[in-house]
Amino acid sequence: MRPKILAQAAGIVRAGAAALTMLVAACSASHVQTMHGYSGAAMPPPAHLVVYDFALSPGLVQLDQGIRARIQRAHSGVPDSAAQMQAAQETQDVLADELSRRLQSYGLPAERLPDGVPPAPGAVLVRGQITALNQGNRTRRVMVGFGAGQSSISANAQLYRASLRGKLRVIQDFQGSSN
Repeated sequence: MRPKILAQAAGIVRAGAAALTMLVAACSASHVQTMHGYSGAAMPPPAHLVVYDFALSPGLVQLDQGIRARIQRAHSGVPDSAAQMQAAQETQDVLADELSRRLQSYGLPAERLPDGVPPAPGAVLVRGQITALNQGNRTRRVMVGFGAGQSSISANAQLYRASLRGKLRVIQDFQGSSN
């Protein structure tokens, strides 16, 4: 018998809200807002959940502006664009892995799949876009504290249901941000 949370579509929506909350909860103050919610007939429980990497353009990454970080970047010879690309990829990896693990901890059959791999029919997909990533200023965080130099992140996340024909139907759409 499947866990009760799988028997209710509302449980899926709560899991999606929890997933986005986890995304922004790494920082201190977070805010998650539901932008669109499913209001149709009850859906059957998903066979499993699929987490894809959240899209993130390296140009949206603001690197650590602390003195130490700037000196390290200057002496490494690595262009800022390459450091932004690395930060974007690391953020995508950590986020997708953590979302998958957290959803599994709720007893949901979740897995991370690479982009381009189609989901099984009936699966629920977690997708999203990181719209801003600011690493803040570590020097200020250490030396001043009280929120100085804080990092921040903003993202949009969507839950989709894959139909038997492969079409995706939006179940829930969230926006979240954190400082």
